[in-house]
Amino acid sequence: MSPRLDGARTMDAVHAYHLAVTLLERGFGREALDIAAKNRELFPQERRFRSLLGTIYYRMEKFQRSAACFAEALALGGPLHEACVGLARSMLGQGDEGMAAQWCFRALQLAPWDAAAQRLSVRLLLKWQANAIPLRERGTAVVTGAARGIGRATVERLVALGFQCLAIDLDADALQDLVNLPTVPTGAIQTAVADVSDRQAVRTALAAVSTVDVLVSNAGIYREARILDVTERDLLCALKVNLFGALVMMQECIPKMVRGSIIIVVGSSGAGFAHFEGEMMPYLSSKAALAGLWGGTVRELQSLGIMSHMVRPGLIDTRMQRVDRARKLATEYPPDLKMTMPSDVANAVAALALRHDALPFVTGLTVDIA
Repeated sequence: MSPRLDGARTMDAVHAYHLAVTLLERGFGREALDIAAKNRELFPQERRFRSLLGTIYYRMEKFQRSAACFAEALALGGPLHEACVGLARSMLGQGDEGMAAQWCFRALQLAPWDAAAQRLSVRLLLKWQANAIPLRERGTAVVTGAARGIGRATVERLVALGFQCLAIDLDADALQDLVNLPTVPTGAIQTAVADVSDRQAVRTALAAVSTVDVLVSNAGIYREARILDVTERDLLCALKVNLFGALVMMQECIPKMVRGSIIIVVGSSGAGFAHFEGEMMPYLSSKAALAGLWGGTVRELQSLGIMSHMVRPGLIDTRMQRVDRARKLATEYPPDLKMTMPSDVANAVAALALRHDALPFVTGLTVDIA
């Protein structure tokens, strides 16, 4: 066959593939299936049609056929991470969580920052966490901002799963209330009153534990100011706790961590995005900087054997949100918008904190809770 004709055949395959994808995206799954199936026979070496068929069958909940198509794509083109993700989804659809985890882990090995593979791994972790059987001891977790809201819910969830927790906050009374909860076993929680931006206070607090298996950097403050009114003090106050406090906690906990330890940073889904009310600027600026701190350390931490993830809540039903922004809900948010509960964030944090043999070293996950 001449090069010109061979090129024409390839172009035909490209056009057919994009037509099938477009039809699938517009809801014409049956038509997309017909085109993909026909062109799989016309172009037997084109692995893209097998991957596309796998996706179509997956959406049709024909998981065995989906898995077979993705397996064919892998056989033709080597270990492509897209096909690995598709195969993992198909296995999960069939209820085979073990195989799903294997293919998901392989996809993350090939493309650690692939969003689809990350989302699937989080889905698996959440599923396992929901069915987890509490153990007597899973290790030591340090949680900042632990007295209320997300931090308190996280401590309660981790203790229920068998962790020993060091709860750090500035509110001594609220910390004692946490320890006195009837659901908390005696001795499961140690407390420390400390400002996370005060390095010496943090060192004193961490002296209570010999090792740190999980750090949940959650402490944060909320500051409001519009662009013409914001002062240097407004920004520095937010940055001191939300950014520098997280840095201090990481720097002081890392020497107490061993390979397989986990750092979970609680950020904000609004950081770095437009269309939020202007007075949130100091808070969102500090959370955007926190996202940069976290993202810039993931690979370095990985080289130390430490996994690191970020959880990004949206509008959360906490005292801070209710006091400072409840007055805006009636006018500035859609009427069907519901606030997320702290327990929703705590469940995501707990899922990331549990280590699983099937996903032994997954790092850099971003979980949005909205």
